[in-house]
Amino acid sequence: MRWVIRVKQLSLPPAGPLLIGAAGLTLAVTSWQRLGLTLIAVSLGSLYLLSAPWLIGPWLRRVDRYPHFDPTAADRSKPQADAIVILDCGRMNAPAERGGEMVTARTLERLDEGARLHRSLGTPILVTGYGNLLRRVLADSFGIEARWVESQSCNTHENAMFSADILRRDGIERVYLVTHFWHLKRSLVAFRHAGIESIPIPAGRTAGAPSEAGLMGLAPSVRMLESSYLLLHEWIGIRWYQLRYRYR
Repeated sequence: MRWVIRVKQLSLPPAGPLLIGAAGLTLAVTSWQRLGLTLIAVSLGSLYLLSAPWLIGPWLRRVDRYPHFDPTAADRSKPQADAIVILDCGRMNAPAERGGEMVTARTLERLDEGARLHRSLGTPILVTGYGNLLRRVLADSFGIEARWVESQSCNTHENAMFSADILRRDGIERVYLVTHFWHLKRSLVAFRHAGIESIPIPAGRTAGAPSEAGLMGLAPSVRMLESSYLLLHEWIGIRWYQLRYRYR
C-alpha cells in the first residue's frame, strides 16, 4: 500500500498546506489570479492554525485522556494482564557500527515505558513491528529480554492481528498495551478487533506542551505543527480502518 503512504505524506501538514500555496502561486500569475490569492491565503491560514497552541493544545489534552498507570501501586501477585505489548514507532538509518539502523525517539519512549512496567510487575514483553530491532534495543539499552517478537507487521492493524496469533498460543487474551497517547485509540480498537483485551499504557504525555495562555498562545509552534500532523494522521487512520477492515 505504498500509494497510501504517498497520499498521507502529501496531504497532511506541512506538505498539504504548502502544496495548496504552490498551486496558488502558480494561478496568481495567470488569469485565475483571484483563485490563486485565495489558495495562498488558505495555505498560510491553515499552516498558522495547525501550529497555534491555543487551538492544538486543547485538542491534545482531549486526546490525552487515558489515565496514568502506576505499576508500583499494582498487585504484582495478581497482575491485570499476562503480557506487555510494545508497538514500534519507526526506525532510521544508523552508522554500520550501530548495526545500520536504530529506533526513533518515539519508539525509545515506548520501550522505556514498557521496561518500567516490566521491572515493576515482572510481566513478559512482546515487541511488534520492527520486532528484531526492538528486541535488540530492549536488551542492549534496558537489560530486558523480550519473550515474544513479531516482525512481519507493517501497520497497527497487522501489529494487532499478528501479535494476537502469537499470544493466543500461550493462552493470553489480556495485555498491557504500550504506545503513545495519541495512538492509543486506534491501537485499542485494533487489538479488540483481533480478540485481545487491552489495558492502555500511554507514553509521551502532553505535560510540558507549549502553553496557550497569553500572547505566547498566539505564536506558532513547531511542536504544535508536529502534534497536528499526528492528530490528523490518527483521525484519518481510524476512519480508514473502519472502511478497510470493518472496524466498529
